[in-house]
Amino acid sequence: MSEIIRMPESELEKAGGVLARAFCNDRLSQFMSSDETARRNLLQWYFTAFARYGHMFGEVYVTKGETHGVAIWFPPGESEMPTERIEQTGLDKAPQVFGEDAWSRFVTIMDLLDRSHVEDMKTHHWFLPATWY
Repeated sequence: MSEIIRMPESELEKAGGVLARAFCNDRLSQFMSSDETARRNLLQWYFTAFARYGHMFGEVYVTKGETHGVAIWFPPGESEMPTERIEQTGLDKAPQVFGEDAWSRFVTIMDLLDRSHVEDMKTHHWFLPATWY
């Protein structure tokens, strides 16, 4: 069994890669891009940036040594992602990286999930966005 540690900043790319592989065949990922190679590259970029966001404004845990697992947690009251923080981590470039149409599809689904999160979770809690739901 692997030991779980807080991710050092030097592991951002590895964490992004693990998450990209894990979610490459997810329905939402496929909805954004049907081409597997393109999708894998887009997800690598996205999850690396998202891990950076988690590292800066939440907590990211990985398996020690070779990275086989990643969990990005937002602390209580911090599940909203303010524009300023999005810009600091580079996530504001997502519409250009993914393309406007693909990003619009993603945002439509995420808005629905975010509304459910707000409606269903009335108490303070740690939030595991699973980075892709």
